[in-house]
Amino acid sequence: MKIASAIIWRHKMKSFVSQGRCIESIHYMVKMSENIEKMEAMVRAGEYFIVSRPRQFGKTTTLYSLAQVLSKEYIIINMDMIDLDHEAFSSGRAFSKAFCLQVMDHILESRESDLLLPDTVADSIASIARGETTANLQQLFSLIRKWCRNSFKPVVLFIDEVDAAEGSDVFRDFLGKLRSAFIKRDPENMNITFQSVILAGVTDVEHLKSGIRPDDETRRRGSPWNIASNITIPMELPAKGVQQMLQEYKKDHGIRMNVKKVTDAIMKWTNGYPYLVSRICEILDTEMVPGRFKSLTKAWTTAGVDEAATKIVTEDSSLMSSLMGKINNDPALAQDLSDFLYKGKNISYSIDNERQRSFLLYGFARVSGARLMIANEIFRVRLCRKFDDDFHNKSPRDKAVWDAGEASKNKYVDPAGDLNVYRILEDFLITFTRVRKISTLPDEEAQENEFIEDVGCRQFLLYLTPVINGAGTYSIEEQTLDRRRMDVVIHYHGKRYILEIKIWHGAKYNSDGEQQLRGYLDYFNLNVGYMLTFSFNKYKKVGIDTHTIDGRILHEAIV
Repeated sequence: MKIASAIIWRHKMKSFVSQGRCIESIHYMVKMSENIEKMEAMVRAGEYFIVSRPRQFGKTTTLYSLAQVLSKEYIIINMDMIDLDHEAFSSGRAFSKAFCLQVMDHILESRESDLLLPDTVADSIASIARGETTANLQQLFSLIRKWCRNSFKPVVLFIDEVDAAEGSDVFRDFLGKLRSAFIKRDPENMNITFQSVILAGVTDVEHLKSGIRPDDETRRRGSPWNIASNITIPMELPAKGVQQMLQEYKKDHGIRMNVKKVTDAIMKWTNGYPYLVSRICEILDTEMVPGRFKSLTKAWTTAGVDEAATKIVTEDSSLMSSLMGKINNDPALAQDLSDFLYKGKNISYSIDNERQRSFLLYGFARVSGARLMIANEIFRVRLCRKFDDDFHNKSPRDKAVWDAGEASKNKYVDPAGDLNVYRILEDFLITFTRVRKISTLPDEEAQENEFIEDVGCRQFLLYLTPVINGAGTYSIEEQTLDRRRMDVVIHYHGKRYILEIKIWHGAKYNSDGEQQLRGYLDYFNLNVGYMLTFSFNKYKKVGIDTHTIDGRILHEAIV
């Protein structure tokens, strides 16, 4: 009896899901009630709007939740552009048939199927859906007008995955008809068309405008959808919501967990990107025990979060493949990212910069204080790995650094599985001194200028990457990027190693860097830290200097 009860309980227990729609009754999820309430108010006001967010950002789940709330007072029609084949966009009549087919499918699935369509409309839509009669877009909208006028509830249209229709003149014409009906509404004639239309996808209003007929500049400037606005409601998962979700999980599984610390670690890696939050939790719940940790209590720690994030960085997921594909197709964008990651170069955000707008749309970046920033730490690490791979194949010097790290990687892990960062620094000093001589530039001064622009951190990270590849990763503390130094956190087998990389700018600056590093050691409760200083002082002493500061041991490598 106990066994049967346990099986039933396990069957009923919720799970995490990172692919597809989250359903509250069977999945752990962050409740976004406030967002739903704001969208509901927009629908009540009769607004038309676009929910444009990057891939796997919770758009479909949000729209499903919104539809559930609205269904009590509205008739909800869901269209998914991915469900339409190429033929559906070949003509207005083909699109009208596809539209009617989706309406009929929705009605057949509804509990109120006999109430959704007035009798005068139902036969016409069914006839078009079956191909017995045809209708162009003008005739379709005449039918929609009749439907909305005679419906016992206002009708709301959801159109998901609009990117699948981007570039279609037929879809553009469909939007134009929606716009025309919207403009003709007045307080006494609100029911001549849909109460509200909500589009969802990666594409925003401007891209719907620019993605159609790229050869026709006149049409590019005139959007058929300029009645709508991009929704400004934040859809990143808030820390408070993640914390509540983990509290529920902790209670269900009867495990010990410092929910606040685990939440902070998840947010540090993800910045609330919904897919990444869900995937970290999914990995900790299903993929870490017993292989990596002995129990769920051991897995649900900051070390477990680090390992889950590292796994995501190395996964060939559809999200990562999409992001990397965008970079491969945009060399200028790749160069901007490289400059930001390795040189600490600020990128000022300009709303009129089309490349930057695309960068935000596809999820690489966020805007913070008028600056373009990498969206989250997982994306930052994945980008660094990609650029490391690209760099080591480009120049003889970079290839030499990478090859040296690859050749020596087996000697940096001790029997306990810990990373010997001190020895890595020792060998890197030798390698760096050797490869400095590999240059296509004419003199030493030019080489030093090139180094300053290229930032020495890239050379060290090129050396480090093959050493930890497969078993660990590194992240870069974002707030140090514009302070002429870079603080790197190495994650390896559940442990952290803190390293500050900088160019020598004098004793006071060096002292400030030590204090900054000590702060990180305190935060992560570590006793040993590392510094890598690139100095152009002719009287410098090359090597590693070990000293203590406030009880913490600092190993500083100088080259």
